[in-house]
Amino acid sequence: MQSIIITLIWCLTLVIELGRLKKWMYLIPLALTLLWFSLQRGNSTTFSLKTIVFSLIWLGSWLCLQFLKKIHTTALKKLDQEVRATQDKIQSLEMSDTILQEEANTLEGSLSEKEALYGSLEELNQTLEFSKTVEVFSQLISRLTHFEEGWLLVENLSEETAYRPLCYQLFRNEKPLLKKGKLEDILNKAEKEILELSKKSGTPVFISDPDNDARLTHPVTPPLLASLTGIGLFHEEGGLGCLILSGCKKRDLEVLEILAIQLAMEIEKSLLYEKVRRLSIIDGLTQIYLRRHLISLLEDELNRLKNQGKSCSLLMIDIDHFKHFNDGFGHLAGDILLKELSSRLQINLRAMDLVGRFGGEEFLIALPETTIDEAATIAERIRRDVEAMEFRIYGKILKLTLSMGLASYPEDAKNLNSLIEMADSALYQAKNSGRNQIRRCQKT
Repeated sequence: MQSIIITLIWCLTLVIELGRLKKWMYLIPLALTLLWFSLQRGNSTTFSLKTIVFSLIWLGSWLCLQFLKKIHTTALKKLDQEVRATQDKIQSLEMSDTILQEEANTLEGSLSEKEALYGSLEELNQTLEFSKTVEVFSQLISRLTHFEEGWLLVENLSEETAYRPLCYQLFRNEKPLLKKGKLEDILNKAEKEILELSKKSGTPVFISDPDNDARLTHPVTPPLLASLTGIGLFHEEGGLGCLILSGCKKRDLEVLEILAIQLAMEIEKSLLYEKVRRLSIIDGLTQIYLRRHLISLLEDELNRLKNQGKSCSLLMIDIDHFKHFNDGFGHLAGDILLKELSSRLQINLRAMDLVGRFGGEEFLIALPETTIDEAATIAERIRRDVEAMEFRIYGKILKLTLSMGLASYPEDAKNLNSLIEMADSALYQAKNSGRNQIRRCQKT
């Protein structure tokens, strides 16, 4: 019975200890034990001995519990540290995973942008016509950058009139507009300065604050809130021009630089194609249409006029005594004469009229929507203008006269071949009648 009671008391002590109650509560089991001993029968010596023995046993047990508690606490702290370290690692891994995911998304977006960019370069590569190239380029920078408006300037690449400086005004999501006139009159002072900066720099010139940038000595008028970007267009043979844009972001520069390189290649290719095409349709000496291309244009024009019920007159022209001129002054002087005469003919014609070199010294002029009487008036004006001209060859002043033949559609002929034959027949009538005159077609 005593053993059971003592065991219960020790269990109470253990519960109190493990329950982590206040320190004075550890004395409860000892007080209960001593109370129980005092109620037992026996002498005081036995009671004292039992009390001392029990107290020692209790103290030893309590010290063992404290030691075990300390070991347990230490183990718990170590375990807690390990748990915290594991949680930190998990959190770190989660953060790393988030960062990696963000980087993956960024790379995926960058890859998509690159794919879109190179897909866009294919669009540029699919056209050879210069104006179409500019239009496609404007669409690309509208889609791939933040530009608002700007200019595409193409320098003079040749002394020929076909390659005069071109200036396209660019608008976001709109078709480019070809501006005529001198660059000095088209661009403002700030744009002229960034044009010069771009020509000298091999990399894009980006000005985030045009109103306060030291590189621009002239203020922007009116003040420009958007950025200003200038990119020179260069290729193997040197500078081709410049791109000036407003509203771009700095992150657009990489895309713009790639597009500018491709644009320079496409410009040169388009101009080369235009030059080859021009050589196939334009006479290199007189800079007017060759016979084959002129006839092709006339066929289309006659079909149009036929559908509209309108007339068209042809004027066949021949230089009087041109063979004697060549024999006397040489073919080089004859070429000069043909070139000057061609320029003079074009001065007397409308934009809608067609003029071409039909043979050696023969010219053919088509006058759409013009009656035979109106054509005769134009022909007489041309004849008098040329007759009044003075041609200087090797220091000598020479005079020149023309013989002309007229025919009109549909009055004189119903198709192009017949119309040309009628005009040519009228020309020979003029030459056989003394030259320097105009003859109308005579039907037989």
